[in-house]
Amino acid sequence: MTRRPLVVTILLLALCALALSVYWSGSQPEAVSKTFAMGWRPIMSQSGHGSTQTETFQIDTGQWRIKWATKFEAKATPARAARSQTAQTEAKRAALTKKFRLSVHSGVSGRLITVALDHHGAGSGIAYVAEEPRMFFLAIESAGLDWTVHVEEGIVGEPQK
Repeated sequence: MTRRPLVVTILLLALCALALSVYWSGSQPEAVSKTFAMGWRPIMSQSGHGSTQTETFQIDTGQWRIKWATKFEAKATPARAARSQTAQTEAKRAALTKKFRLSVHSGVSGRLITVALDHHGAGSGIAYVAEEPRMFFLAIESAGLDWTVHVEEGIVGEPQK
């Protein structure tokens, strides 16, 4: 008769395990996966020619980018000279001396953070910067080029459906 309580205990444990497994596998809500996307918020824009320094601007997220474009300064050149082979060769040589350099500085201390771009001639592109959130300014060195820069801060959020 001592075996009967042991059998009853084993049966009760098996029944409890079965009940718990049914409970846990049944009404558990499924995890909803969220999709996030990177967006860009405009911070500042500036255009000009020659070298300059921008006003300071605040970056709160630490992720930002600089959209830039350069073009040769507008000059009135005779159409005939522009067509000649010598003029074209000289224009190519002059394009190499046209520079655009964009460096990022701390708006607090003024120290150089990074050189975001060093480009010769006309062009465009995007330079990405990842730095601790704080105040910044841009130092722009340009020779013989018209330029435009747009600073945008990266923000993460759920896309609208």
